[in-house]
Amino acid sequence: MKKFNTYGSEFSKVYDRFWKGFVNQIGPKLVKLYKNYPISKTNKIVVDLCCGTGRLIPSIIDAGYNVIGIDQSENMLELAKSKLRSEMNTGEVSLRHGFAQSFTVEKPVGLVSSIFDSLNHLENLEILKCCIDLVFSSLESGGVFIFDMNTKKALSDWNFIDLEEDDDVVVMTQGKYEESESRAYTRVFGFIRSDGSLFSKFDEIMYNSLFSINNVTKLLLEAGFININFYKETNFEEKFLGDPETLDRVFISCTKF
Repeated sequence: MKKFNTYGSEFSKVYDRFWKGFVNQIGPKLVKLYKNYPISKTNKIVVDLCCGTGRLIPSIIDAGYNVIGIDQSENMLELAKSKLRSEMNTGEVSLRHGFAQSFTVEKPVGLVSSIFDSLNHLENLEILKCCIDLVFSSLESGGVFIFDMNTKKALSDWNFIDLEEDDDVVVMTQGKYEESESRAYTRVFGFIRSDGSLFSKFDEIMYNSLFSINNVTKLLLEAGFININFYKETNFEEKFLGDPETLDRVFISCTKF
């Protein structure tokens, strides 16, 4: 099995179509959380790391920020460009091909966000460390990093089969947790209408590496981040003070000193 995916054109369309609800729900919450930080009023540049098809970006633009969207999948970026062409023309959005562990920005930004368990897709702790260190160096002093991660509680229950279909798409989703490799994967395969009565096949695998939240916190502290806070997916209004490993998905915010 491939360890990294750039995601095919047909799969990118399916991803954009079926997995938009989460980002649409989280976007306004994330922006509201960021606005609690003083830097949100002075630095108007946000990096959406692993931006995919750009679903999060409109929420950030609507709040008055310019966005640099970065993703390793050129097919995902093409969809994002098609939806955000006018915002790119006005300079509100810049979309770039790049990797979470090796992206660049021209000047320090106020916020780096990375949601929908994107950082779980990194292969190992060493690569995650490179990503966190790079995020830190990309932020202005007082800048904020907001991201989410699937925990072991979620990934250990990653054994399922699901079927979705309509007139244009048939999607089979199969999840499996591999405890010996400390990761889970989701295979997404099926058919999507491409032209009239013709259908195209897609078959992709998305990996989720298991990172303990203790290890993630340690990497954040080593990079120089402070004020590390945890949140439930359903509540960004209050910090979660319990053990984040008891959550399926934990949101994390932290600040560059």
